[in-house]
Amino acid sequence: MSAAVASVDIHFLKHRLRATWMAGDYDRFSRFMESSAVEFLDRVAIPPGASLLDVACGSGQLALIAARRGARVTGVDIAANSIGAARDRAQAEALPAQFDEGDAEALPYPDASYRFDYPFSPAGVVDFFREHYGPTNRAFAALTTHDQEALHADLVALWRAHNQSALETRTTVDAEYLQVVAIRSKP
Repeated sequence: MSAAVASVDIHFLKHRLRATWMAGDYDRFSRFMESSAVEFLDRVAIPPGASLLDVACGSGQLALIAARRGARVTGVDIAANSIGAARDRAQAEALPAQFDEGDAEALPYPDASYRFDYPFSPAGVVDFFREHYGPTNRAFAALTTHDQEALHADLVALWRAHNQSALETRTTVDAEYLQVVAIRSKP
């Protein structure tokens, strides 16, 4: 494959990726993950005044909490609508946070296990993801009605199998995230 063809393929892929993440309403979706963001920030103990770059920040659920705690925050995400929501949230709280649209593979800057807890049944969680979470929204949209029904049933079974809540109207599932802490050495 020539470099020119590979470049076109990557551009097309990134265009589709951006469209996927802009589908749905990630800002609304992310509000149910804020308790996990608090737990994460408690664990890494970022001191006031420290600089924090949140790559793939979505609508800022983690970055905004860090800013409230006094961190100097910059967030970057490929989805313009998520960045707009993060900026609006920061402005509404008068938080000095910066949010930029950008690609995690080409950051626009110079060099220098959480728990999901939803107040819905497992079926309600699947419906919530389908409506508000871009990748799930797009996956369902690409299927026939029959295949959508099958995917819905499989996802409900998956959420139900891992649900730790005793209530039928709540879904609590342990989740895992990769945490990477990088320390830049002086040249």
